[in-house]
Amino acid sequence: MARRLMREEGLLCGGSSGIAMHGAIEYIKANKIGKGKRVVVLLPDNIRNYMTKHLNSDWMYERGYITEKECAEGYVSELVPNTDWGQDQTVKDLPLHEAVFLKQSTTCGEAIKMIESTGFDQFPVKNDQGKTVGVLTDKNLMARLAKNQVKLSDSIQKCVVRDIR
Repeated sequence: MARRLMREEGLLCGGSSGIAMHGAIEYIKANKIGKGKRVVVLLPDNIRNYMTKHLNSDWMYERGYITEKECAEGYVSELVPNTDWGQDQTVKDLPLHEAVFLKQSTTCGEAIKMIESTGFDQFPVKNDQGKTVGVLTDKNLMARLAKNQVKLSDSIQKCVVRDIR
């Protein structure tokens, strides 16, 4: 409701104001307040403390307040046409390569050979059970080799980036 108040009324308010307005609307509906009557709603906060919260569609989606579709639509402008390449295509129309997975037991030296032979700069990594556990990037691998944190004979396990969204 706070986002709706911002979008439709231009009121820069926070979540408490959204709850207050939602309560007022529910009161009006439940009591069948007719035309010619007024309901006063006090909006107790402003947007200052919520700049990184409900203004952020990703934050709202991650907490279940909006759907994935609503989140994506929040980043689309109706004022400026989107003429980016590929807007008229779907994923099946794109000339994509088959994904190449590495095993966690792959050595750093073997991973470098894969980077050189395929031209890919990152690989998804699976454990022995076939579950994807992260991504190996050329930058992370090379940085760890350069700092002597791993050797060419070590497995890539220490080099895998595990925070996948």
